[in-house]
Amino acid sequence: MINYLVRRLVWIVPVILVVTLVVFCISRVLPGNPVYLILGNQQADQIAIDKLTAKMGLDKPIHVQYIMYLKDLIKGDFGEAWHTGNPVSVDLKARYPATLELALASLLIAIFIGIPLGVFSSVFLNSWLDHTIRFFGFIGLSIPSFWLGLTLSYLLAFNLQLLPPPIGRIGFSFSPPNQVTGFYIIDSLLAGDLQAFKSSLSYLILPSLTLALGQIAGISGIVRSSMIDALNSDYIRSAHAYGVSPYKVYFKYALKNAMIPTITYIGNGMLYLLGGVVVVEYVFAWPGLGLYAMDCIFVKDYNGVQGVALLLAASSVIVYVAVDFFYFLFDPRVKF
Repeated sequence: MINYLVRRLVWIVPVILVVTLVVFCISRVLPGNPVYLILGNQQADQIAIDKLTAKMGLDKPIHVQYIMYLKDLIKGDFGEAWHTGNPVSVDLKARYPATLELALASLLIAIFIGIPLGVFSSVFLNSWLDHTIRFFGFIGLSIPSFWLGLTLSYLLAFNLQLLPPPIGRIGFSFSPPNQVTGFYIIDSLLAGDLQAFKSSLSYLILPSLTLALGQIAGISGIVRSSMIDALNSDYIRSAHAYGVSPYKVYFKYALKNAMIPTITYIGNGMLYLLGGVVVVEYVFAWPGLGLYAMDCIFVKDYNGVQGVALLLAASSVIVYVAVDFFYFLFDPRVKF
């Protein structure tokens, strides 16, 4: 198992190389020139344009630019994001924890709600409970995330005032906790600041619920289908015949086999949450990678876009390795 996981980790290098090539080429062929966006189309003279073009390396052939970019990347230099004035690595370090915190919170909510719903739906097959769960699951998959986010914000934040408005990760009256993990809810607890913890948690609820609804529907549907196959297996019939308690049959024996396809869906869901939360981050003013990537695209900040793509590519490989590990964990044929 260890050798297999190591081989998968080694694949990070060629995957990242391919990602760098694709993103680099696409960012260069898109219309628009970042030099004009930096200097302004009307105010800049040709001397300033030529000077900045040479400084950014845009006067060289594209293959030379790519080689220069790879050399800097090997040194750990992602370049500078001109629209923020910071090194890209600094921006990514500040924003990645926000996206990761939101994605993990959404995924945990989806797992702890979706799996039991899928089990109950399969156990009470074709009952009113099963039809109700499937109905709301269909709605969850159908509702656009931006509409759901706006609706939840209106109802829970502005109308009922149960939760704070969508204005970031923590209230204006609180300073962000000292960064240890980058997760506000964890760092505030480590700092012993319960008020900051309550504030950051309250700001996390709305966006995480918005993202979790679709994942809950998907996970419950996968678990339901897998559980139906597992419950019709001979070993489950034998367990019932030997008088094993229903709870143990459903949640220990049947669910363990049903988790194998569910893990695949959860892994893909994590990748979606990491890379596909742009709209939700805009709705809730959540300062994560999605919001940063869109800002970079609007102003043609090449280095920022490439940095986000590289980070998400590396995260994708790590998620797939984690999925493989859980395959080994839940596969009854594997002995540790």
